[in-house]
Amino acid sequence: MSQPKDTAAWQKRAEAAEKTVNILKSKVIELYNAGAQSVIHRQMEKAKQRDEENRRKREIMEVRNQELKKYSENLEQQVEARTETIKTILNHVTFGFLVVDRNLVINDEFTKSCQTLFGQPKLGGLTIFQALKMTKRTAEHYALCMDQVFEDIMPTSVTLSQLPERFEINGRILRCEASVIRKNGNVDRILYTISDISQLEAAQREAQINRILVGILRRKEGFQEFMTEVKDQLKEAREQTQSKNQEGVRRILHTLKGNAASWGLTDIAAQIHGIEDEPLITSKLVQNVEDGFRTFIDTHAQIIGFEYAGLHELNFEVSSSQFDRLKTIISDLPGNQASQLQNWTAVVLQKPASLLLGPIDEFVAKLSYRLGKEVKFLTKGLDTLVDVDTMRGVLQSIMHLIRNSIDHGIEEQSLRGRKNATGLIEFAIARNESFYTVTVKDDGRGIDIEKLKKKAVALGLKTQKEIDSMNRQEQLDLVFLDGLSSADTTTEISGRGVGMSSILAAVRRVNGRFQIESRPGEGSTMRIEIPVPETLRVPIKDVA
Repeated sequence: MSQPKDTAAWQKRAEAAEKTVNILKSKVIELYNAGAQSVIHRQMEKAKQRDEENRRKREIMEVRNQELKKYSENLEQQVEARTETIKTILNHVTFGFLVVDRNLVINDEFTKSCQTLFGQPKLGGLTIFQALKMTKRTAEHYALCMDQVFEDIMPTSVTLSQLPERFEINGRILRCEASVIRKNGNVDRILYTISDISQLEAAQREAQINRILVGILRRKEGFQEFMTEVKDQLKEAREQTQSKNQEGVRRILHTLKGNAASWGLTDIAAQIHGIEDEPLITSKLVQNVEDGFRTFIDTHAQIIGFEYAGLHELNFEVSSSQFDRLKTIISDLPGNQASQLQNWTAVVLQKPASLLLGPIDEFVAKLSYRLGKEVKFLTKGLDTLVDVDTMRGVLQSIMHLIRNSIDHGIEEQSLRGRKNATGLIEFAIARNESFYTVTVKDDGRGIDIEKLKKKAVALGLKTQKEIDSMNRQEQLDLVFLDGLSSADTTTEISGRGVGMSSILAAVRRVNGRFQIESRPGEGSTMRIEIPVPETLRVPIKDVA
C-alpha cells in the first residue's frame, strides 16, 4: 500500500523539474530574442568589434614593420656611406686627431695626416713625449701637468692651459691642443688636435719684421744712433769679459736687452735673456749677440739705409747759413779764434733727445699692456738738443727707470686706493747752461725700503750693522747694488737687480749725479744731472 504513494511523489517531483527546465528554456529563448537591447547581444557585438579592431592593428603593424625594415636597411647603408665619407675627410685633412690614455700612450686609431705631421708611420703605442720628441725637462713638466688634468681637481680649462702647445719636430712647427674625453663623469682620455703652423708663423714673423722696419724708418736717425751705441757697448762688453768683470758685462747686456725690445727686436732680446742665465758670460756669448744685431742690420740694409760695418760713418746735414758761418770762421782763424770752430762744431753735432731715446712711447704702451696695467705716459722736452757723446749712454739706459716704474711702481688698479685708476709716469729732459736734467716720476706704490734692507742682508750685500747705520737716502740708494731687486721673481722684464746699477754706471761715466726720492703709496722720482760739455757752455751766435 505504501509503494503507490512513493511513486506518486516521485512523479510530482519529475513534473516539477520538467516544468523548471521548460521555464529556463523559455527564458533563454526570450533573452536571445530580445534584440540589440539585450546584455548578451551587446557583449557579443563588442567582442566582434574588438576582434575587428585587433585585426586592423595587426595589419597596420605588419605594414609598419615592413617599412621599418626597409628604413633600417636604408639607414645602415647611409651610416656606412657617411662613415666612409668621414674617414675620407679625416684621412685627407691637413690637421690630425689622436687620443692618448692615462699613461699618455697614443691609441692605435688616429687620422692619417698624423703620420705626415709627426714624420713617422707608426704612432700607436708611442707616448706623446716620444711622438713630439720632447726633451727630458719638457717631458717631466708635461707629465706633471697631465697628472693634474687626470686628477680633475681644478677646472679643466686651468689644467689644460698649463700644457705647452708649440713643438718643433722634423722641420715643422706643430700646435698640439688637448681636450678631455670623459667617461662616467671622470677624465678618461685626452684628444689632441694637431696642426702644422709653420707657414702661419712664417707669415706672422714676416708681418712682425715689416712692422719693426716701419717703426725703424719712422725714427731712422734714432735707430742709427742706437745701433752705434750697441756696437760700442758690445766692444766694451768683450773687453769686460777679458778683464773678468762679470758685473760690467751683465750691466751692458741687460741694457742692450731692454733697448732691443723697445725697438721690437724681440729675438735678440730673448737671446740676451738666455745668456743672462749663464753662470759665466764669455766673449763668445757676447759675439753671438753682436752676430744677431749684425744679421738683422745687414739683412735689411737696403731698407734701413746702412750696414753694420758702416755704423760709425755718420752723416750730418748742415744748413746753408751754418755753412756760411763755417766759411767765415775759417777765414778769420788767427790763433784764439780756433776755439770758435770747436764750439761751432759741438753745437752742430747736437741731436734732439728723442733720437737717442728711441720709440719710448711704444715701449711704455706695449709693456703696460703686457703687464695688464693702465698707464698714462707724459713726456716733456724731447726736442731738447743734447751732446750725443755725452748723453747717448744715459738716455739709452733710461728704459730701466721707465720699466721699473711700470713693473714695480704702478700698482694694479684694484690696489691703487683713492688714486686715479690709471697710473701716471712722467718723463722730462731739460737743459740749462751747466747741466742736462733728466727726470722720471711715477705715482705708484713707492720703493719698499724695508724689503730692500732685508734682501741686501739676505744676499750678503750688506751687513745688518751697515744697514742700521744708514740714513734714509742711503737706504734708498741700495737699489743701485748689483744683484739686488725688489722683485720676488726673475722674468724677461725685470728681477735680475742689474738695471739700476747699469744706469748709475752710465751716469757716472759722464760725471753725473743720480738722486732718488720716494714716498710709500705716493710714488718715486728719479732725477739725473749730467754736466754740459765745456764747449757747449759758451753761447754761440748765428748757428741756427
